[in-house]
Formats: sequence, structure tokens, C-alpha cells
Amino acid sequence: MGTDAGDWCLIESDPGVFTELINGIGVQGFQIEELYSIDDEEHLDKLKPIYGLIFLFKWRQGEEVEGTLQPDAPVYFAKQVITNACASQAIINLLLNIDSNDVSLGNTLENFKNFTQNFDAGLRGLTLSNSEEIRKLHNSFSREHFMEMDLPKIKSEDNFHFIAYVPVEDKIYELDGLRDAPIFLADINKEEGNNSTDWIDIVRPFIKRRIEKYTAGEIHFNLMALVPNLRSKYEQRIAELSTMEMDSAEVGLEISQLQNLIEDEKDKMKRYKIENNRRRHNYMPFLIELLKCLAKEGKLVDLVCEAQEKKKKSATSPTKKVKIQSKVEEQEKEKKCAFNQENVKLNEELENDASTSLNQQIIKKIKLFVPPPPTAETMDPVREAQLAELARIKQKLEKEKVAESERIEQERREEIKKCQEKKDKEEVEDAFTCSVCKQRFGKKHRIPVLFTCSHTFCAVCASRMKEENLFTCPKCRKISLRNVLDNKNYQLIEAMEAMKMYEDDDPPTPPPTPRIRGRLPPRDIPTIRQ
Repeated sequence: MGTDAGDWCLIESDPGVFTELINGIGVQGFQIEELYSIDDEEHLDKLKPIYGLIFLFKWRQGEEVEGTLQPDAPVYFAKQVITNACASQAIINLLLNIDSNDVSLGNTLENFKNFTQNFDAGLRGLTLSNSEEIRKLHNSFSREHFMEMDLPKIKSEDNFHFIAYVPVEDKIYELDGLRDAPIFLADINKEEGNNSTDWIDIVRPFIKRRIEKYTAGEIHFNLMALVPNLRSKYEQRIAELSTMEMDSAEVGLEISQLQNLIEDEKDKMKRYKIENNRRRHNYMPFLIELLKCLAKEGKLVDLVCEAQEKKKKSATSPTKKVKIQSKVEEQEKEKKCAFNQENVKLNEELENDASTSLNQQIIKKIKLFVPPPPTAETMDPVREAQLAELARIKQKLEKEKVAESERIEQERREEIKKCQEKKDKEEVEDAFTCSVCKQRFGKKHRIPVLFTCSHTFCAVCASRMKEENLFTCPKCRKISLRNVLDNKNYQLIEAMEAMKMYEDDDPPTPPPTPRIRGRLPPRDIPTIRQ
């Protein structure tokens, strides 16, 4: 609580935030649940046992204490000595007064409690404010900013504060970090007129009386309960039912209901995690880019004007409308008079200028969008005509923009289609071409021959490889059969015939004989008979 942020940030009063906060400290076996009504007995029974309550309210200076300050009470209490830390202060004061074997406070709080056990309330609060681990976890729920807004300070700003209600040794205490000591409220089962052993029934009137101190229109209150981990509670109940000797139908029905509740708890924790990530996320870069896009599309000004109109309508309540109606009418009259005077002055200047032709006068009027001065009788019709003309021009521009975008899209599609056709043609041409000599297959000479490795070459290249005793595929280097020339690729031949590309080809030209420098080309030497 407070106006100065200091080293601790303000965090939202939300059960998801507080649940992740206590889990981050290392506390196990607890979770925070929001209470929409303290009179809902059915909902309270589902959450029991309730270890404590956290109450958020609008803080007012000089408020009287309802109860008795007890500095020597058997309660662990740390006073708040730094601003904005009341949320963590309330939950830690509450946790350190829980005496239950079903929960674990974790090393952080256990060490903190043992270290500050003999300190007074002020020194405990100072130690808590200097705990780096708790402060970092508390500040992790603040939203990151990459710019600082130099806004004027608000003179009167509402301050909100967290306090805790906790039962300790059959007594109910209010733990307010702004007080010097715990506040004793009542004894359990000894309050006058109340014989209930449930401490919630006893603390309920205190919370109601605190709320009633405010005006009827004040709704800024929040109440949360510290309860055991509901998922573990339901799982433990299922384990108990599995060992009980009862009617199988009743047991099965209750187990099914508990399993549904467990799934609800899983979904709730997932939702808490998503919401906390959104709280930490900095949306400012996204908003800036959104405004840039809206401005680029020419929609930002219209949206701002529309938002301003909505704000004016929502801000003017019926009582305010009665008070400011006359003032608004006077302002409208002044605007109309100024508008008429400017129009008359401009028309006189244009008419007195002999060098300005009629067409030029019309052009100037259109550019400045200055209509002729309307009379009192024709004020509304002229305005309606102007708005209609603007709407027509805007509609025409939008149609032209749509037509232009459609034309660009059509050209893009045609270009993509041409590129695809060209690519398909190149792929087909490549499939019907020998990869060695780069010549298309034909009927007479370059017949497609299928190697053992399923690669296809023309008969001319295959025969040359056979003459050189090379039975290795040039692509995969696998050895093929010697009778590879007899193995035609009939599937490829059928495909070429279907596309009318299997035609007669020219005879191959013999490859040039390689010459070795300093030697004559090889020739047939006649054999000499002896």
C-alpha cells in the first residue's frame, strides 16, 4: 500500500497470483481460493478446513481499530515497514501462524521464521523487506516496461491494503501490517450469542461491519481463503474410498465426481499459469506496431474519433447531462457562428479576386472543403448533403482499392501459375532426358534402358559403357547386369508416347578420340604372321 513504488511493486488481488506466490516461496499443500460471498455455507464447506482469510479493502487514514491490540499474543506478526509489500506481508503473516502436519512451509519461510523468532514486529518487517528471494518473487508479477510515462501525479489516489484473519489457540486475530501488534477479535466458542466452533461464523460479522463503514456504492473489496491443496484433498479421498467396504454404486459415483473435480483443478491451475504469464508480458511493442499498422491503413484517426465519442457518451450520466446540456449547446452555437463567418469571408475573397476563374474557385472550395454559408433553414439539409457526398467518395475510393487489390492478386496468381507450368515442363523434360549425354530419349537410337539400380540411361550411353566394360551406374555407382541393353524402360516409353514425345531421333555422333600430348592417336596394327 502506498503511493511510492520503492523496491516492491503493486500486485493484483487474484487467487492465481497468490497461489503461485506461495508455491514460489516453497510452500506445499496450500492454495488460495476467492470467496465471492462469506455467507455461502455450501461453498465454504467444500473448501474446509480454512486456515485463514485475506481481505482487501480501501485504506482510510484514522480508521479506528475494532478489537484489542495484543503485543504479547502468541502470534507471529511482522509489521510492514515498506510500501507496496502488504500483499506478501499478509500472506506470510498468515502462513507463519499455521500449525498443521499436512503442509510444508519450505526452507525459505522456515529459515526466516527461525531467524526472526526473537525479533520484535518492526525488526521482523524490516528483515522481510530485505529478503532478496521474497522480494524478487513478489516483483516477478509486475509487468515489464521499456519506457517511462511522464504523467502528472494524481492528487487523490485510492490506496488499497491487505490484512489477514487467522485462528490461533482458539482465538481469532486480525493481522494488519500497518498496526503495531496483532488485533484480538474474539474467542472461538466463547463469543456472546454465538456457540459455533467454526471460526468463520465468528469472524463473519467483523468483516461485514468493516464493509458497512463504507458508502453503499463502494464495491472495491476482495476476500480470499487459504485452504489445503484441493487436488491432493480429492486424491486422498479417492484413496480412502478405494479401501472402504460400501455399496459399489455409491462409491463409484463419488469417485467419478471427485475425478471431475480433480480435472477442474488441473484446468484451473493451467488457467492461472496462462493469466500470470499475460500479467508479466509487456504488450507495449505490440500496441505500438498495431497503431503503426492502423495509421498506415488510414484507420487510426477514425478509431480515435469513435473512441472519443464513446467516452463522451459513457462519461455523461443522466445527472451530468442535465448540468452540462446548456454549456454544450452554447459551444455548438459558437462553433456554427465561427464556421459561417469563415465561409462568408472566404467566399468574399474569391468573388473579389477577378483573376480567379470560376473553375479555380470551385477547386479551392473543394480542396478546403468549405461549403457555401448555410442559412438557419438549410443548416441540416446542407450538412446531410455534405456527409452523403463524403460517404459516396469514401465508398468509391474503397471500391477502387478493392479492385486494385483484386487486380494485383490476379496478376500474382497468373505469375505463380506460369512459374509452376515452367517448372513442371522442366521437370518433365528432365525426366525424358538421359542424365549422361543430356539428349532426349528416342525410338531408334536413344532408347531408354533401365539399369538394375532403377536409373535410366539411353541405349547409346549404355552401349558405350558396355564397350568399355563399365557396368557401374554413373549416379549411384552400383554394378548392373551385363545384358542391360535388353532391359528397356517400358513405363517411361509409355509415358512419352502418351505425351507424344517418343519420336525418331538422329543417329549419335561418335565421340572424339582423346589425344595424348606427344603421342599419336591409337590405330589398328596389322598382325604379322610368323
